[in-house]
Amino acid sequence: MSNDKVGDGYTIKITGTDVGKRSWFYYDTRTKTVRSFVQKNLVMSNQHGFTNQIGRNTAFRPYTAGLSDQIITFPGKSIRASFGMCLTPHNWAVTEGNIMTWWHCGGNVN
Repeated sequence: MSNDKVGDGYTIKITGTDVGKRSWFYYDTRTKTVRSFVQKNLVMSNQHGFTNQIGRNTAFRPYTAGLSDQIITFPGKSIRASFGMCLTPHNWAVTEGNIMTWWHCGGNVN
């Protein structure tokens, strides 16, 4: 999770540097969400205001019960949102500081 605040959440970016506890996450089986270890009220989802839209920035933002874009599954080696898109680096480039987005799942994902 980066320090870049977007609305009520934080943008998810690729980093090779140690950002401490801000890079620790866990899966909450009760709510089916990926949560920040440090700020447990923040969950992985789409950027606020862009629910279930492809190509939007992935962010950690406050949990809202019943919001479908916050439900995450792990079919195979993918991280998939409930609206059918997978977590993907922007432009498929795994580079320092690149933003993570939701895009069509490629390959043989279930």
